[in-house]
Amino acid sequence: MPVTPPMELALVSDYTTTSGTLTFAAGETIKTITVPVLGNTENEPE
Repeated sequence: MPVTPPMELALVSDYTTTSGTLTFAAGETIKTITVPVLGNTENEPE
């Protein structure tokens, strides 16, 4: 199932888009994804 960020996140230029397939094994409920961050990695206010 494709996942799309809310529009306000789509306008942020601190990260790049990425794509791939996330597959869950039987009984698996948690997965980790990596989002490439550009430049600074400091938390910013919303």
